[in-house]
Amino acid sequence: MKGYRDTIARDAPAPQRRHKAGMSLIEVLACVAVIAVVTNLAGGAFISSMRLSKMGKAAALDLETLDAIRHDFIDVVRTSSGVCEQAGTYRSGPDRVVLELPPRTEWGEARRYAVFGRLDDGQRLFKRILVDEGDGAIREGHLTSYHRDFGMVRFDYSPPGDLAQVRLLTLTLEAPPPDRGKRKPAVHTCTAAVRHIGRKEPVQ
Repeated sequence: MKGYRDTIARDAPAPQRRHKAGMSLIEVLACVAVIAVVTNLAGGAFISSMRLSKMGKAAALDLETLDAIRHDFIDVVRTSSGVCEQAGTYRSGPDRVVLELPPRTEWGEARRYAVFGRLDDGQRLFKRILVDEGDGAIREGHLTSYHRDFGMVRFDYSPPGDLAQVRLLTLTLEAPPPDRGKRKPAVHTCTAAVRHIGRKEPVQ
């Protein structure tokens, strides 16, 4: 009997262990929480980088525009023969300046002027070339509009008083920050000297 029981015990199938599949509810909730935190951090970093990139591009464009204005202003003032009181409908004043340019050989006796100032319909600065061909009519030529809004555009004349005797011109621009935030507007100044007062000889 003993051998018989031993044989039955050896031949009997071993008890099978249960294998649990999947995750418990707590584990699922923990995974969801971790994924939510990681997504939130990644989204915030992405949005911040996009904002910084946009601000960087705007600042670079502002610097490029200001550099172009400074270059054009200095070049026109230095090559001009002086400040004029008026040319056509444009008058020199605190927010606009009219400069007489020396005539060009190929244009004969035509008189040329350059106007710097604020556009009538906005806050942008412009430069326009005017030509007087001697018939009393002023022809408006090339127009340059600088793609930047300014809160203030001001021209200062030195010495003050008689515009025909002005030797030094200062342009002051007040530029609001690109992000329109709470920062104070940046003030930019540019000064140039009139080198050829009263020059009338043609230039090439």
